[in-house]
Amino acid sequence: GRCGTGRRPVVDVGGALPRLAEVVVEGADDHIRVPVAVDISRRPHRPAEPAVLLPSGHGPDGLGGEARIGCDLHWAFTAEEAIALAAELAPHRPWFLEAPVAPEDLEGLCTVADRSGQQIAVGEEWRTLFDARLRLDRKGCHIVQPEMGHTGITQFVRIARHAATCGVALMPHATIGAGVFLAASLQAAAALPGLVAHEYQHSVFDSFRSFTGDALVCRSGAYLVPGAPGLGVEPSAEMRAAMTLLPA
Repeated sequence: GRCGTGRRPVVDVGGALPRLAEVVVEGADDHIRVPVAVDISRRPHRPAEPAVLLPSGHGPDGLGGEARIGCDLHWAFTAEEAIALAAELAPHRPWFLEAPVAPEDLEGLCTVADRSGQQIAVGEEWRTLFDARLRLDRKGCHIVQPEMGHTGITQFVRIARHAATCGVALMPHATIGAGVFLAASLQAAAALPGLVAHEYQHSVFDSFRSFTGDALVCRSGAYLVPGAPGLGVEPSAEMRAAMTLLPA
C-alpha cells in the first residue's frame, strides 16, 4: 500500500502484568511481550518470581483467549535452562521466547530452537547480514528482530529478506531513539516480506513523540506508517533544543 496508509501490529513491551491485562482488555493491544526477571545469584538460573511470570488469569485464556504473550529472557540462560523454562511455560502457550541464551552462544541458540518446542526470537544486537546468517542458516530462530539503530536501512533490509528466504518471520526491535530510527524501521518493515509485528516501547514512544512533531502514531494496537516524504519525520524544534553540541 501507499506510505501513510499502512498499519503495523505492535508488541507492547511491558512491566507489571496487571497493567498489561488492562491494556489488552481495553482493546489497545493483544500482542504483548513481558520481561522475565532472573535471579542471577542462583545456578541454574531461574526466574526470580516464577509464580508471577504468567499468573492465572493473565495468560492468553485470561485475556480473552486471543492475546499473544511473548517472553524476553534477556540472554540470561544456558540452552538446557532455557529448554526447561520453555517446558514450564508451555501450558501458557507463549507466542515466542526472546533472547534465550548469550548472543555468542550459537550452538546453544540452535539447540533451543530445535528442542524447546517454542518460537525463538533473536536479533536486536545484530549489525549485519553476516551476524544474521550465522543463526539463520543454521535454523537458530523462528523470528528475527533487527534493530534499525544497529543495522541502518541497508543491513536491516538484507537481514529481513534473507530471513524470508529461510521462512523466518520479521518482528523489528523497537529502536530506543528519538523517533528517527523508529520511522526508518517502520518504513522499511512495511515494504518487506514476512512482517508479523513491530515492537512498541511504551516507556519511550510517548515521551519522545514531540521530537518528531508528533508525526509517529500508535493507536489501537497498530502503528500508522508516516506518509510524508523520505522517512516521514523531521527533527522538531524541541528535539533541536534538547541537543548538545559535542566539541570535536
